[in-house]
Amino acid sequence: MIEKSKGDDDRRAEALEIGHTLLSHSDLPVVFRAHACMMLGRSVEPGYIEWAEEAVRVVKMGIEHATSSGAAEDELLKLCESVVERAKARFEEAGGYEYEYDDDDDDNDDNNDEEEEVEK
Repeated sequence: MIEKSKGDDDRRAEALEIGHTLLSHSDLPVVFRAHACMMLGRSVEPGYIEWAEEAVRVVKMGIEHATSSGAAEDELLKLCESVVERAKARFEEAGGYEYEYDDDDDDNDDNNDEEEEVEK
């Protein structure tokens, strides 16, 4: 079995950050937007199924609005649909998302704020 290293976690975090950054650009071409969504759909972040489904939606919308489409677009759509299938299978196998974010932690430091409070 291959052991996961700290570097793997760093690379995954960097990839997710890049995916989110790419998606913040409204003029991003469909193919890049679809690949960014697929990357997030392959993550373990809560919402990965929705990101995978967004990739399918983006490609279908691109095909619908294109003057012509061909084999490349069809292959991209199939790839996106396979990411959705894998994401849903992983979700079912895990019995839900593997972990959840604490939405109440406003400082985003992954620490329990109650533990940080110091008595005076």
